[in-house]
Amino acid sequence: MDPNYLKQEGEGDLLPTNTQYRQAEGALLYVATLSRPDISVAGNILSRRNEKPREGDWNAVKRIIRNLKTTAELKLIIRKKITNLKCFL
Repeated sequence: MDPNYLKQEGEGDLLPTNTQYRQAEGALLYVATLSRPDISVAGNILSRRNEKPREGDWNAVKRIIRNLKTTAELKLIIRKKITNLKCFL
């Protein structure tokens, strides 16, 4: 996702209906929760625009879906035994 995405507030026309955008965004957040934490930040940013999504927002959702399709073979492996867990505050 573009680092300046949040600054692009008024780019593109408003979508005629936000139903499809909301469904796709909800699906992305669901996938991020279950198996793909790498898209959680982008999904969170896009969910801020659920009420009035624009064409640029819809293009960003489609870009994330394309990314998921092309990286479907990647896995997150979590082992049962963690010997050293370090946390920095």
